[in-house]
Amino acid sequence: MAYETGSATGVNDLVNKLATFIEANGWTRDSLGDEGTGRRYHAHNGSVYVNMRSFNSEAVTTNIQNGSNSTLSHSIAFNVGSGYSGASAWYNQAGTPQNSAAVKSTSGVHLITGAIPAYHFFAHNAGDNIFVVIEYASGMYQRFGFGTLTKYGSYTGGEYMVGNSRGHGTITAELSGIGFFRGVGGSGGTMPAYVNVDVDAESGWHYNSTASYGATRRPITEYTIHKAVSRIARIMPNTHNGLVVKDPVIACVERSTTSDGIFSPIGELPGVFYTSLANLVPSQQVTFGSEDYRVFPFLSKATTDTGFAAGSNTGWSGFAVKE
Repeated sequence: MAYETGSATGVNDLVNKLATFIEANGWTRDSLGDEGTGRRYHAHNGSVYVNMRSFNSEAVTTNIQNGSNSTLSHSIAFNVGSGYSGASAWYNQAGTPQNSAAVKSTSGVHLITGAIPAYHFFAHNAGDNIFVVIEYASGMYQRFGFGTLTKYGSYTGGEYMVGNSRGHGTITAELSGIGFFRGVGGSGGTMPAYVNVDVDAESGWHYNSTASYGATRRPITEYTIHKAVSRIARIMPNTHNGLVVKDPVIACVERSTTSDGIFSPIGELPGVFYTSLANLVPSQQVTFGSEDYRVFPFLSKATTDTGFAAGSNTGWSGFAVKE
């Protein structure tokens, strides 16, 4: 495991610092340079390739799924694939998610113009998995990550990408959400997550939508499971510090294309766990046994456990990331 925290002067500086961090933890740079007003970055670790682009007050007019707009974007977008070519657009790389019209898709975070007060970089499993939490304003957080799941069983695939939003958008878009592999209200659009896995007769990137990204069976992690953690904290409070048993983030994939609600677990998000923030401060370090963790809200912590208020706060619902 590895952990780094600091501040950044903006989205371009954040990409530069993330590049330095992940390369120190086993990733190999394919390219890093200016593009538009932002930075374009490509790196790989084994067969997993990450493609990243920062947008520094820039209009996004490229043909990226759900991302083309004429408003100024201040954000970071990325996707994961299986190869790299400098001759192709940053998002249009081998093996990346695409819809039925062959339009590439991304995940990412919406930020704000100017300095970033704090970032938290995590590397797990000898750097195979990268997780990033950004405090983009006081008490306001976003996150994204990529790598390979800790698999349940043996199967082809397991690569994932999770984010707070589509990336390459604006801060006015919906940012709130509880969970990692599903969107607000089950829509998936505001918090896209993708898992690349062969299941039944389908192979390719699974996205929690009925749209085709090479596969129609949706991935999911039920945030209602996580809400049980907060309920347990209220019903059986730990009056010392409010800590409850960590809940792993388990990714499941739908077993039918008829949306019958039957899902099979395929693995865990490495180093990340659901937890309650009842008596904890966002970005606080906590210790379970001999292991250190850093805790965060899904958007911002409320004064009471109000649950989920879109665009405002996520109650006491949070997650812990292993340092």
